Amino acid sequence: MHFNRTVVVSGKLASVFLGLAGCFFPSFVRALPFTPPVTARCEYTLDTNWKYIQGNPSGAEAASYNDASWSIIHLPHNFQKVSVTGAGNYYRGNGFYRKHFILDTGLQGRRITVYFEGAMTVAEVWINGTKLATHYGGFTPFSYDITRHCNFGDQENVLAVRLNNSYQKQVPPEKPDGSSVDFEMFGGIYRDVRIIATDTIFVPEGIHDWANNWENQGGHFITCDDVSTSAAKLTVRTWVKNGAAGSANCSVATTIVNGANQAVQADESAVQSIGADKVARFAQTVSVASPTLWYPWAPYLYTVYTVVYNGTAAVDCYRTRIGIRQVKFSKTAGATCNGVYFKMLGLNRHQTWPFVGHAVPNIQQRRDAEYLKEAGCNFARCSHYLQDDAFMDACDSLGIFLWVETPGWHCCNNDGKPSTDETWRKRHYDEVRFMVRTARNHPSVAIWAPAINEAVSDPTIENPLNDLCHAEDSSRMTSAARAGWQHPVGAGKNIYDIYGDNQFTPGSIPTSNPDPNTYGYINTEHTGHTYEDYSNRAANSESDLLSHAWKHAQMTAEAMDRGAWVLGGMGWCMFDYYTGGKIRVHGVMDLMHIPKFAFWLYKSQCASDNYNGSLHPFLKIANWYTEKSPVNRDVYHNCEQVKLYRNGTLVATQGPAKTLNLAHGVTTFEKIAFEKGMLTAEGLIGGIVVARDTARTPGAVASIRLEADPPVVEANGGDFSRVVAMLVDADGTYIPNTTNRITFALTGKGKLVGDNPIAAQAGACIILAKATLEAGTMTVTATAGSLNSNVVSITVKPTAPPTALLRPAIPALSTVFRPRIARIPGSRCVLPVDAPCGVTVYDLTGRLVYRGAVKGRVLDLKKAEAGAEGIYIVKINASVPPVPDQ
Repeated sequence: MHFNRTVVVSGKLASVFLGLAGCFFPSFVRALPFTPPVTARCEYTLDTNWKYIQGNPSGAEAASYNDASWSIIHLPHNFQKVSVTGAGNYYRGNGFYRKHFILDTGLQGRRITVYFEGAMTVAEVWINGTKLATHYGGFTPFSYDITRHCNFGDQENVLAVRLNNSYQKQVPPEKPDGSSVDFEMFGGIYRDVRIIATDTIFVPEGIHDWANNWENQGGHFITCDDVSTSAAKLTVRTWVKNGAAGSANCSVATTIVNGANQAVQADESAVQSIGADKVARFAQTVSVASPTLWYPWAPYLYTVYTVVYNGTAAVDCYRTRIGIRQVKFSKTAGATCNGVYFKMLGLNRHQTWPFVGHAVPNIQQRRDAEYLKEAGCNFARCSHYLQDDAFMDACDSLGIFLWVETPGWHCCNNDGKPSTDETWRKRHYDEVRFMVRTARNHPSVAIWAPAINEAVSDPTIENPLNDLCHAEDSSRMTSAARAGWQHPVGAGKNIYDIYGDNQFTPGSIPTSNPDPNTYGYINTEHTGHTYEDYSNRAANSESDLLSHAWKHAQMTAEAMDRGAWVLGGMGWCMFDYYTGGKIRVHGVMDLMHIPKFAFWLYKSQCASDNYNGSLHPFLKIANWYTEKSPVNRDVYHNCEQVKLYRNGTLVATQGPAKTLNLAHGVTTFEKIAFEKGMLTAEGLIGGIVVARDTARTPGAVASIRLEADPPVVEANGGDFSRVVAMLVDADGTYIPNTTNRITFALTGKGKLVGDNPIAAQAGACIILAKATLEAGTMTVTATAGSLNSNVVSITVKPTAPPTALLRPAIPALSTVFRPRIARIPGSRCVLPVDAPCGVTVYDLTGRLVYRGAVKGRVLDLKKAEAGAEGIYIVKINASVPPVPDQ
């Protein structure tokens, strides 16, 4: 999701005044609330009520095509559901989508753009039967100007999209030799789609030229050139397009707004003459006094508003959220953020989810980032592709640095020789531009990876990729993730700024920089691939999971042990993921997003927040305390001391181990014999108990415990809550070795998505409770034989009502009546007809709420069940025979 949105009220003189006042009265400027001017810009999501069919029906691109038999779906959407036990041979082929919508006459004269955040893999797009273009690549956004093809008023528009996710030899991340990549491409329009309406003189999106002519840029590009706690200098570049018939004299006014919506500084540009259908760049330098800086442990955000003026008229307002920070890497001083030294420690992240594949709504994109933050990560690698805007937005606000990578896997060379497929090469260059122009304003983005993951060095493609990335953004450094043997050997041989290296086992990180000419070394993957053989938690012993966590600890400590030239390390990986028809189980959370022991190990380090535990004390017993559990009881924590009790009796008091260079060492209580009952651990700081955890011997399975994550979603058709079912005993203790078959049921405003019934894996499983377009409550229950179950309720809150400028499409009926106001006082609506007639009523979300007849001119909204929400549109068909009463 982007941050440019509809805005209201101010003027050019106010912007100029703010700019001047900033020179002489900075404290006064900081106190001013900011209200941007009203312009033509407005945006609408286009995620609901698409028609979909799997396959490639002939003629489906035509506006008149009859899609009545197709399924109705809401975005995000996958071609098919995938099982939590493995992707299997998932469908690879064509899928067709059609969206019917109406543009109000109020939008006539504006420029209309349709923007896709992501669709897999090759997308052909038509509007009202006219083909726009074809987009190649499933991980990058694309947009089209549809203005001249649009209908306005009551005549509908039809947006048609044919997707093909089959093997595409020349489309990254596919490989020309046809061999597989280590992640899946499930197909579908799996990210958001929206309509953007602007004036004909406007700020285009950063990605807006689909003839592969990259000369014209768009949006903002904002860099922090000099940063300190006393002042920061920002360079704000804005691109303005003149889509009018003649030239225009334009200027821009940029205002920096803090988190309290107070203007802190502003600047107005000189006037530029922009020719018809031309793009001009405006570059402004804005100094912010006493800025609140962005750190991963304190991620403060500002908003930059740029108002475009055609003469004296404000015609567009574009906004971008930023953090004021400067990240530097040094061969000797390591990584610094605003001059503060730190190690970059975290995990890799794939975007895959169970059941829905890549079709993950924004609310769960954010939850994935929150899991990373909870795990103590201050760094994450977007492996191996550009990820959802909502995920990167969340990393901005939570404080997680990102390594952002172009799509690709194991292939610069083709059968040991440099690939000569020029189309394949060119599309990799295009992907770098997509990546940078989409993500360049996120404060979380620290390192670009224009390289192809784990590919043998091929300078004939890599030098151009690296040079292109620097040309697009010289403010950030570049790197590549390679396996050790793939690196070119020798000082100065590494192509990229930072030496990225996949080393998985303890002792493998070099003791000196393999290429001292680079600006440091980073361990880009570790640990995960040393656990190839276990398929899920149920198939592995507690000892295996503890070993997995311990190796993560060893590799993290190794990155800490080496000098500052080792910038940090990233474990492989955050979540288990689909690949090759199966699940790879390398994550510190499983595919269902249930933590393994390694997750709690990471959380105990608190890398993103603090290192002493005083702000966020934490303690976890990494032991299930069964007869088969290891007798060495590990405790992960960030405390000064740990006391361990067995059935209420103090066994020992110990501090953290010093054997590894961790922020907080693991405390291991050795040879604590099993006695049925309970272990209790207490964490102390300054002699005071600040954290406590228990591990109880599980008894017989008694019930199913349900939890909803999150407990509140929106009625947008795409949001879902992850409902976790845990098998527990009579005391509520989780039982890790059970596989009962669980059946879920849902009542209320939603539906279930997932394997149902499903066998628990190591005592746990999930189902997704997906919202419809109706607000209310979803209630989920679970059954497994005679076991008891609690009930979990999820609130489905209403979405904001759609603006009258973008309405759901309506069939051709004799009359369309739109009330003067959407929310009609009382419960009765007077229709503009005298004779009895048939009516169809939609509520504010476009949902059909009533179809019937009225005797006279009055429609009773209470009987139409729309009184609480108001009505959105009423269709009147005089041919429906009258009835005596409603």
